[in-house]
Amino acid sequence: MLGSKLSEVVSLWLNMLPLEKDVLEARSVNERLCKLVQENNPYILGDNYQNLPKILSLFSKAISSKFAKKETSEQMHLWLLNMKNTMPDLIQNAINFTPSDDRDRLIRLMSN
Repeated sequence: MLGSKLSEVVSLWLNMLPLEKDVLEARSVNERLCKLVQENNPYILGDNYQNLPKILSLFSKAISSKFAKKETSEQMHLWLLNMKNTMPDLIQNAINFTPSDDRDRLIRLMSN
């Protein structure tokens, strides 16, 4: 049905995030996003990880916030640490393309 347009739809969806008004909806969306990222979903990550800066930015905002369940925050944090250890160059490059406030949070999160 969506076929070749799926990448565009996912990109539009990611650009509508983060949700910051409805806490319950934000928790649900962040949980779903985390699962898709953990599954290495190619549409979520994008070609050559092009969506990684946006994902990192979203994770930095969600972790330890009211917009993510504790379990989701922990899973996001573990994923970040794993990526830092297994793909350090990719993560560092993606961090360079995140907004500076997100970048600072990410650096702190990945130093723990």
